[in-house]
This record gives sequence, C-alpha cells and structure tokens, in this order.
Amino acid sequence: MLAPAAAHAEWREAETAHFQIYSDGGAGQLVEYAQRLEGLDEVLRRATRTPADLPPTKVRVILFDTVEQVRRAYHGHDRDIAGFYMVNMQGPIAISTRGKDSDNESWGPDVTLFHEYAHHFMLEYFPATYPAWYVEGFAEIAATATLTSGSRMLYGKAADHRGWSLTSMRWVPIPRLLDATYASFPEDADFYGESWLLAHYLMFSPKRPGQLGKYLTELGAGVTNDKAAADAFGDLDQLNHEARSYLDAASFTMHAVPVALPAKEAIRMRVLPPGEADLIPETAAFDENLGKEPMAAYLTELNAKAARYPSDPYALGLLADAEYAAKDFTAATATVDRLLAVAPDSVSGRVRKGMLLLRQAEDLDGAARHAKVAEARRLIVAANKSASEDPRPLVAYYRSFLAAGERPPQPAVEGLMQAVSTVPQDPGPRMMLVSELVNDGKLADAIYYLGPVAYDPHGGRGPNSALQLINELKQRLASASGNKPAAAAGH
Repeated sequence: MLAPAAAHAEWREAETAHFQIYSDGGAGQLVEYAQRLEGLDEVLRRATRTPADLPPTKVRVILFDTVEQVRRAYHGHDRDIAGFYMVNMQGPIAISTRGKDSDNESWGPDVTLFHEYAHHFMLEYFPATYPAWYVEGFAEIAATATLTSGSRMLYGKAADHRGWSLTSMRWVPIPRLLDATYASFPEDADFYGESWLLAHYLMFSPKRPGQLGKYLTELGAGVTNDKAAADAFGDLDQLNHEARSYLDAASFTMHAVPVALPAKEAIRMRVLPPGEADLIPETAAFDENLGKEPMAAYLTELNAKAARYPSDPYALGLLADAEYAAKDFTAATATVDRLLAVAPDSVSGRVRKGMLLLRQAEDLDGAARHAKVAEARRLIVAANKSASEDPRPLVAYYRSFLAAGERPPQPAVEGLMQAVSTVPQDPGPRMMLVSELVNDGKLADAIYYLGPVAYDPHGGRGPNSALQLINELKQRLASASGNKPAAAAGH
C-alpha cells in the first residue's frame, strides 16, 4: 500500500510522427497498434492528397484493457460507448481499448478510434465548412480501414457495423440527407449509415466521377447547398434511386493501399514514471466541461492520487489544470506554485500561473491591474519563448490584453490565429478568434472560422448556438452588402 505504483501494470508510451500512444499491454502489441494508426494516417493523406510534411498536432491515444475502463473515463455518460475523442486545454486525446478487430467482428475498438481520428484529420488539415453527412461519411469510410499483410491498408471496406441499421431502419431520401444534420435527422433512421453509403458511392463508384469534388468546391465558395447539389448531382431523386440500388447490390469497392509503416526501431518507446502511470485513468477522464458534481467527484479521486506524488511535475500539472477548470482558483494557485518550485521552466506551469494572475487582475483597477497583467505576461512570454509552437501561451497572451481592458494588438491576434491553426479541433480559441473578427468588422472571416463548429455533426440534438451565430453573421454580411442572405450550407 505504501508503493501504489507497484500494483499497476507497466504503462508505456509509443511516440510516432502523428501519435503518442499509451498502453499497459505488451510492448509488441503497442508497436503494432502504432503502426496501424500511422497506416491509417497515410491512407487518409493519400485519399485527400495531403502533403506528408505538414506539421501535425499529435494525438494522445490511451488504450485500456477493458471497455468498462473506457466508460469510467467517460464518467458514465454513455453505457454503450466503446471509445471517444475530445479536445481539452491539454490537446486532442482519444480513448479506446487495446484489442484488435478480428475478421469476424463488425464493430471493434479500431472502428471507433479510426472514425474519431478521421474527424481530427479533417479539422487538422481541412478546417472548412462541410455538410454534416460528408463529415460523418468520410469518418465512417476511415473507420473500416484494416491493415493487412504486406503493409497494405484496405480502404473502402463495407461498413458492416452499419449493416443492420441501414437495412432495417427507416430510409431517409438522399435529398433530405444532403440538407440534414444529426440533430435534424429522424431518430428512427441511421444518419451515420446513410452518410457512409452516399460518401462511399460518390468516392468509389465510377458512375459519378468528379461530382463530389464539384459539390464540395461550390459549398466552400459560398454556394447554397441546394444549388451546389443540383449543379453537381443533377436529379436528386435519381441519385436517391442509385444510392438505394448500391445498398441493395451490397458490392462495395475497396482499395488495398500500400503504406510505409514506421519501423519498430523508429517508434520511440518509454516506460512511464510511477506518477504519470498511476494517473493514466485520471488523464483519460480529464474534462474541463464537467458539471459541478462530476467535477467534484473527479477532483476527490485526483487529489487522493496526486498526494502520493507531491513533487511530481506531471501530477501537479494535471491537478492544477483540474482545479482551474473547477474554478477553485485558490487551490490551483497553491498547486501551480508547487509545480513551479520543482519545475520552474514548466510551460504548463507558467501558462497556468499566468492565467491565474490574469484572473486576479480583473478584480483590480488602474496601476494595480496593469502591474498584475504585466506580471502574468512575463510568465506567458517566457513560456512562449521556450515552446514557440505550443498554442497555450499564444492564447494566454491574447487573453492578457482582454484582462487589461485593452484591444489586443495585431501580433496577439496573429498568435491566436496560429493557436487555432495548431489545434483547430479546440472550440475555445476558435470562438475567441471569431469574437475578435466580429468586433473588427471582418464578418466573412468570422463566418469562415465559425463554420467547422457551426456544422459539427457531433453537436447533438439540442440547440446549436454556433449555428445560430453563423446564420446571424450571414444576415449581417448580406445586409451590409445589400444582398439577399444565402441559405446556410448543409441546412
């Protein structure tokens, strides 16, 4: 009991060009998983003609032994969940189990993780406005990718995990699918399955070459969804008939794509130190948007574990972030001071301390306020100098001007844009940038940056404030130009 880390299996990290993968399974299994994920990334790059040398934002992937551990990390929000992806102040993270899909399984851990990575990939390299059906259809095609012998990835396999729902649930005509979101789709129909079917038909069938590209290009140029669909696809009832026939025929083309998998010796492996290893469940469960009661329960468990490692920078950093997210700023200040005492150059520690000082500044006036902001800014700038590509100091630097009651200068705005470009999946900095652009009267730019959030198919079935905002901005832009407002693409 006095050596809690000894009771845990050995956690390892495998770092590749695009991932940091954590598992307490065998080292060999971890290497194979890393190779599969890199294979998927290469297939997606080839399918989208994405250059291989674009700097990535690495995704942290935590692989648990059981699905019950995944559900605990999701705080019990969904009893059926097998894996999930989210972005928080620490960056993008995906949680799954470390099992591998077998040929006889229609739905396994790879399906969920590959689906979510496709969303990450799309926002990372193509952060534009896409119709909801295409976002989910693209992800579902990625979900079934499978690594085979000879270093080949099968791309375009049938989505067998959608087979029952596609053939047994209500069919919604394609014209309605083109104009739908998950929120607006009938609950007795399969939005994901139909989205996969249409995307697969347009991408893999030879009958409509170039039409999907034309459709997406027109949408990106601001053409309404109805006009773009008519221009690209022609008679939508005919498209609906062809899609149904494609499903009934159940003959789906797939490609065996050769991929250059990373060599085992090129995958950087390390054994996690005791504190970081012991806190893997809490790392997976960290969510800055938890409600009051779930956050209180999470903090109770995290505090108990972190107390075992009073001088561990990792434990102190995670605890400080959680206390800040819980708005316990007194506790967060004490924790981050301990962190900076043992790791004075910590980027996360400097940024978190700077943000806490900015909050204190908001309660001050005059010279005292400016002095507190200046103290915070010194820490933030130091963090940026030691990690110029890290988006956190850039966001904090921008916020320092808001805390001072000042209009952010252009370098601060450009830094915020860089942060959004670095982690485009995080809605926090993106919405900050949208607000800045609106205040500056750059409505078209604001609409562009708001698009990926407004049309997020994962927005659920409730109200979408980002969608409401983008429609308001389109109305304002149309009024300013004297033109009739265009319909929102995808709606």
